[in-house]
Amino acid sequence: RARSRQERRPVTAYGLGVTAHGLRHETLCNLFEELAGVPAPIRVANPREVLAQADPDKVELARAAVAEMAGHARVSISSSYLGGLLGREREPSPAEKRHMAKWTRFIELHSRTLLTESEKLEKARLRKILRLEDLKGDAPDVEAAATSAESDEAHLAAGGA
Repeated sequence: RARSRQERRPVTAYGLGVTAHGLRHETLCNLFEELAGVPAPIRVANPREVLAQADPDKVELARAAVAEMAGHARVSISSSYLGGLLGREREPSPAEKRHMAKWTRFIELHSRTLLTESEKLEKARLRKILRLEDLKGDAPDVEAAATSAESDEAHLAAGGA
């Protein structure tokens, strides 16, 4: 059923910036928030503070409902949708900080409409490092398309088929 809806109205990263699985996460976070009465941990900067003010029984019930709605038997799976319920207890390692910095830079470059040649190369390098090379979503490179069209015209003008 979901697939036929997607075929009629495609929900793609390229078209809307969202995916069907992302909508699943959003729905489960909304359910948690409705039942627990507090924001989902993934949506707040300091989940410990928020959860400290919440009723633990409501939080546990909400986690169980999220796991059930997601089709899982284990309540612990809810953390995959809601974010860790305890929050980060340690400082990120230097490697984790570098990885986060690469993501931040990639998002910054991806949000821009005009990039210099070096920025285009940097974005391509980051796409490879972050293993995003298979994802679609960038607008086609207009300059590359124009160059390709010109070379096709030249090839045809020279008698090529």
